Amino acid sequence: MKTKYIVFDNGLLDDMLIFSDMQKHEDIARGLTVVSAGFLSIYNNKISCYGESISLELKSRPEDEKIAYRALALEKVE
Repeated sequence: MKTKYIVFDNGLLDDMLIFSDMQKHEDIARGLTVVSAGFLSIYNNKISCYGESISLELKSRPEDEKIAYRALALEKVE
């Protein structure tokens, strides 16, 4: 199962919602100011954000990985 995400502006900073690939990006994004979207994978505590949301016409960004580490309270592995 793939994991999807959206990054949205919560008024203070960018925040992330992570959800199942069984849901559409556009359904989760309703009412939010979405700035990026795509897929997320975690392997050996290393997070990768990649791809895009066709329904939102938004791509993942390099800075999304930093937001994911914060959202999941993981330490970044170099």
